[in-house]
Amino acid sequence: MERNQRGGETVSDPGPKPELKWIDIGKLYVDPQYQREAGSKASKKNIEYMRMNFSWAFCGALVVCYMKDKKQYAIIDGQHRYLVAKSLSAIDKLPCIIVSDLDVERQAKSFMAINTKRVILNSLASFHAAIAGGDPTACSVKQLLDECGIEVPKSPCGAGDTGRRQTHAVGSIAKLMAKYTPEQLKWALSIIPEAFGEKRGMLRASMIKALAEFIKLNPALDRPRFVQVLGKLDPVQMESDARSYVSIKGGTTSAAMVEVIDRAYRNSGRKNAA
Repeated sequence: MERNQRGGETVSDPGPKPELKWIDIGKLYVDPQYQREAGSKASKKNIEYMRMNFSWAFCGALVVCYMKDKKQYAIIDGQHRYLVAKSLSAIDKLPCIIVSDLDVERQAKSFMAINTKRVILNSLASFHAAIAGGDPTACSVKQLLDECGIEVPKSPCGAGDTGRRQTHAVGSIAKLMAKYTPEQLKWALSIIPEAFGEKRGMLRASMIKALAEFIKLNPALDRPRFVQVLGKLDPVQMESDARSYVSIKGGTTSAAMVEVIDRAYRNSGRKNAA
């Protein structure tokens, strides 16, 4: 690469500068030779969501290439947005970035580059963006976590790097909110850092699920005693053992973990009585 006048590197051959233009939807088409099918369950769900919540802000500009033989524009990037626009009678044109002189082979390479070199938005970043966007579910999860003094990192990290009051399990917690009361979830979330002290990575989805179910089944248990019992267990080993048990006996990992927790709690009661 060469250096430009500002001292930065320049690309070797970027090709002709593209044109930005509004194009009639009827002049756009999808080339099945390299474009993925839009009939999958995930694609249909994505298309339906965009159709019901269409906004120019997230539509952006499609990347297209003019094909002289067809006198139309082949869509390199933006098939879903194009299909959404086709289904909406109020939209007759779409903003497009027009690249020139690309045959089908080079269009396919561009399609691959655009769709495989992206940094995928991870679930934690999606969660924080959803909060900023006012998503009701994400905001409810955040409120619950805030009340327990628990935070969600901006990006995923290993268990050893996750703080004692940090969790990645936002998706699981959102699902649990439909099954358990806020009080049951607060109990499960708050007792984990209390029991495990400074140990990192303990606010795992499997442990939160198991504890929410356990407190639902045992609403009158002795919390101080349970904190001692829980602190002696290893959540990582419990989850591993539970998965092995499920593979042999069936059932769910969460149910197997609840059984281990229940046994440990009852055994502690017998020891105290003795």
